[in-house]
This record gives sequence, structure tokens and C-alpha cells, in this order.
Amino acid sequence: MRLILCFLIFCLGFLSMGLQLLASRVLAPFFGNSIFVWASLITTFLAAFSTGSFVGAAASGQSVGTQSKFIIGMTAVNAGWLLLNSVASYAICDWFDLRIDNLAAKLIAVCIFLYFLPVGAFSALTPICVGSYDRARQSAGRSAGILNGISTLGNIAGVLLTALVLIPNFGIRQLLNYWWISSLLIQLSLWFVLYSSHSRQRWELARTRSLR
Repeated sequence: MRLILCFLIFCLGFLSMGLQLLASRVLAPFFGNSIFVWASLITTFLAAFSTGSFVGAAASGQSVGTQSKFIIGMTAVNAGWLLLNSVASYAICDWFDLRIDNLAAKLIAVCIFLYFLPVGAFSALTPICVGSYDRARQSAGRSAGILNGISTLGNIAGVLLTALVLIPNFGIRQLLNYWWISSLLIQLSLWFVLYSSHSRQRWELARTRSLR
């Protein structure tokens, strides 16, 4: 189960940073591809990563049932907002572009509206996963280091493959559809790995073995 969890964390890292490159292509027809665009995107994503981590840390201290509901909620927010991106991102960009005159203000506004919630939802899952992994391994530092390292490897893969393979070969709308479908499947798989009755028995068995 630990290997499956690590793979899913890698995939979440891939999707979160790959989304940043897709976002730059969505914004480009309206706002260009200048340093202001990238500053707005990076700021939004970092703020979402930070907020999601704090929210996930709070949820990780709750009961297993509450954590399970939390992951379902984050999955709904993430997949639903990415679906909105795939359907209406260009219309939303056009709406902000026509109604706000200041470039910096409209860039920050559209970035926050389109990407803060889905990226924050991605980030909120990591503390939950670290908590579950730590219950089996009984080493908080080791668990956090392993899963954060794997997530960062996913970030690297997401940037490189999205930039070099996906964007040159697929349309942005098509990729946005792939993103919300993939995020839904991965997060539902994550819920199953962490909270199905079979998986919980496996985690408890791993924890018992680690204590011997």
C-alpha cells in the first residue's frame, strides 16, 4: 500500500505543477506571456500550496472519519474547479480582461479565481498522506521527507512532460479535460488506499510490524 500511496503522491505533484504551465497558455491570449503573468501565477500557486498545507495539517489531526470526508470534499472542489477551467476558462479570462483596467489587478484576480482552489485542494492532501504513512512507519521526519521528495519529483516530471510533450502535441482544452478527469481518478484512488476497510487493515498491519 505504501508504494501505491507514493505513486499517487507523485501523480498529484505532476498534476499540480503541470497545471501551472497549462495556466500560462490559458492566460497568454488575453494577457501575454510577460514576467507579470508568471509572477501572478507563481504567487497564486505558492499561496495555494501554503494555504492547502495549513488546512491539510489541521484536518490530519482529526478522526479517521473526518479525514475521509475531508478528502472527498477536496476531491469535489478540485475536480469541479478544474472542470470549470476546461469549460469556461477562456470566457472567465475575457470577463476579467474587459472589466478591470489595471494589468496587475486583473492578472492576480483571474489567477486566484481559476487556480487558487484546485491547487490548494491538491496541497491539502499531502499532510493527510504523511499522517497515514507515519502511522505505519512511526517516524514523522522520515515520512514527511519521503512523501515531500516524491511529490517534488512529480512536480519536476509535470513541468518537463507538460512543456516538452503534452502542450506541443495536444490542445489546451483537451489537456484541461484530461487534468480534471485524472485528478478525480487519482484522488478517489487515494481515498481508497487510505480509507477503505481493506486498506485500513493493511495500514494497521504495517504499523504493528513496525512496532516489533
